[in-house]
Amino acid sequence: MSQVVRGVISRSKKQPVELVDIVIPDPGPGEVVVDIIA
Repeated sequence: MSQVVRGVISRSKKQPVELVDIVIPDPGPGEVVVDIIA
C-alpha cells in the first residue's frame, strides 16, 4: 500500500520552499523500504 507523506521542497535556489504531499509507492521486486528513526 503506497503512503502519502508531507515534505518541504525547494525547487530552485533563492526561491521559497513549498510544503507538498509526496506519494511513496510500494516497493517493487528486489526493492525494500527502510524506516529511519532519528
